[in-house]
Amino acid sequence: MNKEDVENHIFPLLKKGEDASKGIHVITYDVDGNEYPMMFKTWVNKIHVLIGGWKDFYHDHGIIEKQDFVTLWVFRNAKNGSLCFVISSRRLPVYETIKERRLRKN
Repeated sequence: MNKEDVENHIFPLLKKGEDASKGIHVITYDVDGNEYPMMFKTWVNKIHVLIGGWKDFYHDHGIIEKQDFVTLWVFRNAKNGSLCFVISSRRLPVYETIKERRLRKN
């Protein structure tokens, strides 16, 4: 996750006692409403990550590194106040054409 986005949009939503360096349990949803329990964590080198369910989400949605655009929304659950995320991904159809052109040139 982008450091600046996390600091500007996620950290202000954290409640007293929630510590990203220790990890915060979150529910992450896909655009169909399927739930993926994860943990939002800040590693020692100040990298912000979702762990503990990301691989399932990644594989279930066929996300391909450096091909797909991932959008993340953050909110608090209205009923229990827990931190939640929604993740959507999309792949531009142009990518395949560009990829094929690059492969033909090499």
